[in-house]
Parts: sequence; structure tokens; C-alpha cells
Amino acid sequence: MTEHIVITGRIGTGKTTRSTKLVAQLASDGKTAIRVDYDEVAHQVLDETGIANTPEDRKALGDTLFGDPVALKQHEEMMFPLIFAKVQEIVARASSTGVECVVHEIPLWSKVSAVFSQLFGTPKQVLTLEATDDEIITRLKVSRGLTQAEILLRLEAQR
Repeated sequence: MTEHIVITGRIGTGKTTRSTKLVAQLASDGKTAIRVDYDEVAHQVLDETGIANTPEDRKALGDTLFGDPVALKQHEEMMFPLIFAKVQEIVARASSTGVECVVHEIPLWSKVSAVFSQLFGTPKQVLTLEATDDEIITRLKVSRGLTQAEILLRLEAQR
């Protein structure tokens, strides 16, 4: 049976770095593992549905949604089922090829934990990463080229 580990945290807390290292550690311990980044899956869904096909489209969408809590909630209600359908496909394919562990990189665990548990059962482990707002702002200015105002909008939406 495939094990599931969740790595969660706000934007810019190092989820990708940690999940990549965890998959490598599992491999060095002799386990087959994959990483599923829910942000990457969401971008695939945005591309496939035509909602936002380019990085510029996604940035503009984010700027709009993160400034409007009602629109953000409606967008999440539309997107979460599509994201989970794609994740289910990924996990099923991985399980059928003998992958022993799936590391799920999920930014909004508190919003999706119930759905996750219905689909995949209780995760073996949930790791919550934290960073100060100042650390996050510094990271995201460098890694994503966001302005401080854009970062603060995203952080506020994740509180």
C-alpha cells in the first residue's frame, strides 16, 4: 500500500526544498517515492481549462484573487475538485508502478485535509513548515520576483 506524507506551510516557507530532500532521503533508504506539488498541478489545471495559460496570466489572476476573499473562495471551490482529480490520476499511476510513498506538497492543508483523507486515507505524517513574514518576503522577492505588496496579499489570504 502506498504511504502518503504531507508537507504544508504558507507560501515561501520552503515546501519544495523540503519535499525534494525528503523524496531523495526516501530513495537513499531504498523506498520508491514521488513528489506531488499541488501548485504545479493547479498550474496544469489552469492551463488545460484555459483560465490562465501563461505565467503572466497566473500572476494577474493571483493579483485579482488574493485581493478579493469572495472571488478567492469561489475560485478555490471550482479548482480544488479539478486539482484533486488530477492528483488522484498521478497517485494511481504511481501506485500501479510500485511507488511506495507519495510526498504531497500542499500549501493549504487546513482547507483540504478532509478531502485528502477521503481520497487517500490519513497521511503517515504531516510536516508543517514555518517562516517569519520577513523570511518569506525576502525569499519570494528573489525566487518569484514578487513585490512586497504582492507577497503581503498572498500571505494575508493564507492566514
